[in-house]
Amino acid sequence: MIKRYVTFAVLAAWLGGSVPVRGDIEARRNFEAIASQLDPGGELFLVLQAGRWIDRLLQTLAGEQAGALDPDAQVPREALEQTRRFLNRMGVGAWRGVGVSSSSSRGAAHAVKLFLLRDAVDSSLPFWRGLFGWQPRRLMSLDFVPAGFAMVRAGTLEPKTLWDMLAEGAREAGGPAAQTRFDQRRADLTVQLGIAPDDLLASLRDEMLLAVRFAQEATFTLPVANGDLTLPVPAFLLVVATGEDVLRGVIEAQLAHRKIPLTESVVAGITMRQAEKELEGLPFPLQPALASAPGFLLLGSTPAVVEEALLAYRHRNGLVTRPDFVAAFQGLPMVNNGILYVDEVAARVLKHWQVSRFEGRHAGEESDSPAMTRLTTALATGGTGLPTCALVVRNWKNGVMINGNSGIGGEALMHATGAAAQTLWNALWQREELPKKGDTF
Repeated sequence: MIKRYVTFAVLAAWLGGSVPVRGDIEARRNFEAIASQLDPGGELFLVLQAGRWIDRLLQTLAGEQAGALDPDAQVPREALEQTRRFLNRMGVGAWRGVGVSSSSSRGAAHAVKLFLLRDAVDSSLPFWRGLFGWQPRRLMSLDFVPAGFAMVRAGTLEPKTLWDMLAEGAREAGGPAAQTRFDQRRADLTVQLGIAPDDLLASLRDEMLLAVRFAQEATFTLPVANGDLTLPVPAFLLVVATGEDVLRGVIEAQLAHRKIPLTESVVAGITMRQAEKELEGLPFPLQPALASAPGFLLLGSTPAVVEEALLAYRHRNGLVTRPDFVAAFQGLPMVNNGILYVDEVAARVLKHWQVSRFEGRHAGEESDSPAMTRLTTALATGGTGLPTCALVVRNWKNGVMINGNSGIGGEALMHATGAAAQTLWNALWQREELPKKGDTF
């Protein structure tokens, strides 16, 4: 009951509009601060002024706003105050609004910007440092990505900070039951990993990267609602900044526990350990391999991936040196807090997967108009455009800026957002209409 009410309360707080606590002056100041970071005159220019959104949300939960959806689901005021203090201390309450703009750029690309405004004095609080790291810098993990990888997500974040925030939330705002559940989960993880998760996360530094490459010919199939989905075989590379080899020891211990023997080889003067043979029972080949380079742990889906990564780092001839990657990020700062890169190969795979999933969810539904069905599919999946992108993330004092180039423009974004909102509304409505235990017809 409480979870259902909280869901509607969040919607009510958003849809209820902004009610500035400090008056129109603060709202105007926030609007100008957001709008000044966007590009006017394009196909999309949207600013959402959040105001004191936590205050409005908690008022809704307390049933203090007119039109509270379910007075019986009111949360005790003391619990709400504890939640308010915790969220503000972590920095969540510092968010003041968001803006997004999109305009036609070179070729078929669109120049996109998304800016999250926050109070500058709260920029170093745990929520923001945990998700976005601290000072922008050149990401050294990019040097490990071999040429030919189609999708890369790299960024600065602080896993230990996020874990500590969850622990404090359970202790301060979750109540005794939440604290008990969290302590039990931490104890279970300690047994499973052989080390306390606090100590494992403390051994990591603030940079991670995940890269994916797709085979040109080899494929595998996944079962979906309307049949089998055929996709190219992926290869994965995970790069984690470490201060010690604690994570490597945990991974090797887990492989040994599962009786997966490891063999050793030397690549570019660095010892690489890999599973003796491919793991069985998986839809695509997986033969884990790992190596410790200076300051980083590399984990690949095959020994070839890790070997290529070590050689790319040694010879400085990886993806970041290739013309397509350089052209995609032309004019964008490579001193940042993160990047997202999706080339045409990965975009086509993502598009195929997205369309297949959408069609699978609606398989068997009757339609009086095939044309309307095609239109709905196009709106929900971005139309004919491919979701290529080259985006950078920067954590500034007064907010977080995400900008770059995308194959999907503002019109497709708004269509997809509208379709997603309709799906969410339908799901919530159907959930409310489902018969509850004890209901009669």
